[in-house]
Amino acid sequence: MNIYQKLLKYYIFYVFISILLIVGFFSYSYHNLFNNFTEDYVQEKLSQVDFIVKKEKSFLEKIANDWAEWDDAYNFIQNRNNEFIKSNFGGGDTLLNLGIDGMVFLDKNLNLVYGRAVKNNKEIILKKLPLFNYKKNGFAVYLLNNKIYFVYITDITNTNETKKNGKLVVYEILSKKIFEKNGFVVNIVIKNKNRLYNIKNKNLIIYYPINKKIILALSIDYSKKLLIFEKYFLKMFLAEIIVLILLFIFGLIFLKKIINDIDFVFNTLVKGLDDIKELEKVTKYKYFLKEFEKIASVFEKLYKKLYNYEEIYKILDEYAPFGVAIYRKNLLYANKILLNILNILIK
Repeated sequence: MNIYQKLLKYYIFYVFISILLIVGFFSYSYHNLFNNFTEDYVQEKLSQVDFIVKKEKSFLEKIANDWAEWDDAYNFIQNRNNEFIKSNFGGGDTLLNLGIDGMVFLDKNLNLVYGRAVKNNKEIILKKLPLFNYKKNGFAVYLLNNKIYFVYITDITNTNETKKNGKLVVYEILSKKIFEKNGFVVNIVIKNKNRLYNIKNKNLIIYYPINKKIILALSIDYSKKLLIFEKYFLKMFLAEIIVLILLFIFGLIFLKKIINDIDFVFNTLVKGLDDIKELEKVTKYKYFLKEFEKIASVFEKLYKKLYNYEEIYKILDEYAPFGVAIYRKNLLYANKILLNILNILIK
């Protein structure tokens, strides 16, 4: 296995680990993004529900104040005259026209003076007070017979609000139609539900706390929003995959280039070492010394064998391409080449 194969093996291993980490990261990111996406949507819908509830509160408060701050209503509690009832409720559709479900007049001892309510789309006279807390003025919510009642209670005064006499109670039963206009479906009413929302069968159930004990459960179709989120996440995921593929390809190209550079440096170093060894052979003194010793030993043998042969000396003297000398304590012989090298002239 060469160095390229080894590095490629490690590179693929690290890419595989990176992919696993990225898949884990995307799985974690999906849940976080989905939760954030859903929570933002839930907050948006809760704001709509809150607006509807506040609108109903404001509506009841306005009606209650219009009827309570009135000399005729103040006098009716004192005199209980039938003229007030005939002139204001004689038509039998006053509450229906106002868009409320009940109106109750109480004396200062909180006893029933007169009351009307809507039942089966008709107005009836109340014989018994609903189970509300009449001592406390202001807005309140009650859960009676699995129905939510919005109730507003205020003091009855004269028009100038200088005198008080009894109380006026106006209420309405929370209608599903109010929420259906905004795409909500009121499924159930829950007590003490400690959660913000739930997703069931592509329906988003939002829990709206009307007060500390009553929480309204509103269901809305979530399939379209889910589709939008999944398309968004899929686009983001595909974009990341494309980036990873490009990085992988560029990584391979970069790895190949590194390997080529390493091979070049390695080959250069190997060739350099070989050249250095050859250079050492040429330049080192010891190498020369050994080679000359070999040549000298050959000539020494030749000298011993050819000492008396004057013709051989002439051949060595005239045709040898290198310097030759015979030395025994004193210089016994030197050929012309050597004399020229030593720049010695013989006269």
